[in-house]
Order: sequence, then structure tokens, then C-alpha cells
Amino acid sequence: MFRENGGFDVVIGNPPYVQLQKKQKISANLQQSYRLENYHTFEKTGDIYALFYEMGLNLTKPETGLLSLITSNKWMRTNYGASLRGFFSWYQGRELIDFAGKSVFENATVDTNILTIQHRRSEQAFSACQIKDDYQSLRQYVHNNQGSFAPSRDKSWFIGSAKAMALKAKIEQLGTPLKDCDVKMNSGIKTGFNQAFIIDQQKYDALIAADPKSAEIIKPMLRGRDIQRYASTWNGEYLICSHNGYESIPPINIEKFPAVKKHLDQVEQDRADGKFGEKAKKAKGLYKREDQGATPYNLRDCAYYKDFEKEILAWPDIAKRGQFSLIPSGMYLEATVFIMTCEHPQAMTALLNSSLIHWYFNTICAGLGDEGHRWKKVYVEKIPMIPLQDASVAMLTSKVDAILSLAKCENYNPKNPPKQQLSLEAEIDELIFDLYQLTNEERELIRPSVRI
Repeated sequence: MFRENGGFDVVIGNPPYVQLQKKQKISANLQQSYRLENYHTFEKTGDIYALFYEMGLNLTKPETGLLSLITSNKWMRTNYGASLRGFFSWYQGRELIDFAGKSVFENATVDTNILTIQHRRSEQAFSACQIKDDYQSLRQYVHNNQGSFAPSRDKSWFIGSAKAMALKAKIEQLGTPLKDCDVKMNSGIKTGFNQAFIIDQQKYDALIAADPKSAEIIKPMLRGRDIQRYASTWNGEYLICSHNGYESIPPINIEKFPAVKKHLDQVEQDRADGKFGEKAKKAKGLYKREDQGATPYNLRDCAYYKDFEKEILAWPDIAKRGQFSLIPSGMYLEATVFIMTCEHPQAMTALLNSSLIHWYFNTICAGLGDEGHRWKKVYVEKIPMIPLQDASVAMLTSKVDAILSLAKCENYNPKNPPKQQLSLEAEIDELIFDLYQLTNEERELIRPSVRI
């Protein structure tokens, strides 16, 4: 009957969520099979539920068949979801319900949505609703809060009220994507073997005592967890910066630093002996890791080491909201941090930490539940930046400098900043609202969404 009728009238389901790049669950051969099947939605870094969408729609009857699946909502905003969004844009959506941060499954924390789509060419916009509040009747909530949504093939899908969608469009129209501004963004340093290359104060002191020359290649270091809004807290950790050479500077010759070499060899032996646990024991370790340079003792190629020797702007890759901080010169950053160099770092820090930017970021990047968002370069570089005149730079810089002065006070806690800082941040928000020409109604749309 199924084939005689040309397909199913309705296909519904809750497909599995499995990242295709996790080879312990999806083998390389199986990935290759998906690719050879010519799935339009296949992405090596994507998720298997995308293929279920495509197969499910293909199983429905042309023109009248309906597909309705509940899945992770990350395809709406992630890079790997671009092919799936493009696939959907060819067909007629019927309804999209985005649960955002609202839990649907009792034993799962993934953010979900329900998409119902019809097996015919797209002709018109369709209804969409984002669940922001608790509800007794889902159907009634959707009926009262749904709006019209016209999908885009090349942009992330943001579901919000008509006013919210208009505000997003306004911000994009007024601003220029950060990647097109005069900035340079990079990731922190990836060692491939943190147990060896990242050391504490005790080990630092021991290495210097054994060979004072070791200080030449050991640098103070911050992780993502050390960076808060505007300020950072150094926790006494160091990076063995045995770089692989850059510009005219040759690679570090570890033989010139015998105490450091002895330390690295000992940590590798400890790993092989299982002292870091079975998972670390099975890893490639110092000698066979992928992230290495000319020798196992060298870090992989990095052309921007000099940036760490000047004041830079940095932020952790996972945060509930923007945590951009000015980092003093001479402080190195590891792989859970991104860095930026720009012309007006204080003003840029104020902009990126603002409530407006946090609100906008929510519209382009999928959330991680209680963890917040992945503030990766690929998303941050999309943020529309308003051109800054000298007067605006001066005002924002003065307020950031005032916050940084507070951060130098005894007992300062960046996770619980003083009232003076909160007041300065509120003033920064108003300046940013003015720069983006927000109305009072638009400002009120943003303010409640960032009270976290």
C-alpha cells in the first residue's frame, strides 16, 4: 500500500541524536556510505538526525505528505545545520515550535524543536513559535504566540516575535559583521597534552630552581574558566611555550632546556603507566600527538605568538553571556579561549559585553542549556558592529577603564562585581542602545532577556 500510494501520508518520530564525527559511534566507513548515498543534508561535522529529516520527507507522498519530527534545535543556527536549512527551504513548512531552553524530555537536557513540513515546493511563509514561558496547553500557547516565518537558505533561523525579528534585522542593517572590521581573531594555544605543557606554581618553581634558563620558555597562562566580564583571575598556571618558530624566530630547541625536557619525558612516562587514568593511557601522549611541531617537544605551528606579548581582548568559548576581557601583555591563553587584536580594545570590550550584543548573539547561536552558548569565532565574527566615532570611543573607553580600576581593588570578585561596576555596565548599555538607534520599546525588548 505504501508504494502504491506514492508514499506515507504522515511520518512522525524522534530520531537519535548522534554526531557523525564521533567515530566511536559512527564509523568512518558508515560516514562514507552516507556520503555516497548523496544525502543533501550530510555534513561530516553534523548529526545523524539531519539524515532522518531527509529520508523521512522522501518517504512521504509528494504534494500532500507531511513529516513531523522532534529533534535537537541546533540545526537552526549551527554551521553544520546550513545544508539542512537549505534542504528545508525547498519544501513547504507548516509549523515550527522551538522549545529553546524549555525542557521537553525528563532525562535529557538537549534543547529541542518540532518541525512539521509538507512534501511540496515552498510557496509561502509558515507559522512558528518559540516557547519562552511555562504553559498548561502547548497547543493554546502556540496559538496565542505564533507568528509568520519565512526561512532563509543562507542564514540561521531565528524564531521570535515580529518585533524581535524586526530588531534583529535592524541591528544587522546598521552594523558590519565583525569579520569585515579591522580585527584579527584567533584561538588560544592547543598543546595536545595539557598535563605536560601546563604546570602549576610548584612545578614552575622546581623547574626554575633546577635550571633558571627554563624561565625563557615558561609563560603565565589563563584558561577559559579564568576569564570573566572585563576582568580575569590568574590562578598560578603556566604554559611551557616550546613553540615551533614563527616569523624569523627559529623553533625552540628543547636540548637547551634540560630541566623542561626531563619534566616532559617524566609526564609522558606517567601517562604511559596509567597515572592519569585509562583514558589518558590510551591517548597518543607526548610523542605521537597530532598537535606538535618539528619534534614532540614543540607545540604546533602558530603565527601569532607576538600577540600574547601585548594587551589583547579574550573570551572563553563557553559562557552564559559575553565574557570579554582585556588581558595584560605577557599572558598566554590556552585552547578554551579566543583572542582578538583591534584598534580600540576597551571600546570593543564594552560593545561585546553589552546587553544588545548578548541579545543578538542568542538569535544566531544555539544554546547549550544551563551552560550558555559556544562563543566560537565562527559565530562571534558574525556580530554586526556599529561604526564608532571618536567621541563614542572616548566615552566607552573611560567607562571600561573605570571598571578595570575597580577590578584592581582588594577582594574584587569578577563573578560578583560591585554595584559601581553594575552601574557602569548599565551606562554602557544605554550608550550602545543609542549607537544602534534603539527605541524605548526595543530597549525594553532586550533588557529582560539578559537578566541572568
